[in-house]
Amino acid sequence: MTAAADPSYNTVYEKLVLREDDLVGLISYALYKQRKRSWIVDFKAQKGRAPNKDEENSYLIGETTSSRLNDYRQQAEAILGAYADEVVKSAAPEIQKAAIAGRIEQALAWYQQIPGGFVAALSYTIFLICIVLVLKYAGIDLLSILQSAR
Repeated sequence: MTAAADPSYNTVYEKLVLREDDLVGLISYALYKQRKRSWIVDFKAQKGRAPNKDEENSYLIGETTSSRLNDYRQQAEAILGAYADEVVKSAAPEIQKAAIAGRIEQALAWYQQIPGGFVAALSYTIFLICIVLVLKYAGIDLLSILQSAR
């Protein structure tokens, strides 16, 4: 006889965990087990004894309604969502650094420097030509000055 065919077998796990990698279901089941343990501890504190099978079955009926099972899954999704937000927040500075470094690396690529270098060289050449023309029209002969300096 399988465990699921045993009348005393609790099927909450199968109701909450839909497949082996169902993280929401696994967390939901952990929440269920926490609540059940808390109920047993409280029951023992109030009654001075452990709950009997009928009392445990009554508890189980209340905890396995579709709305209650749905509540467990929603709580688990909220826990996972909060955890994911925390992970993203803690990783954000590293992600931003990597993005900025990648952007800088891309901007510093040699082929990206060619247009800027060309414009700078052209501007400097035009500037020097302008200085030579101004000096020529001012009556200063640069070639004569350079030849006499040798």
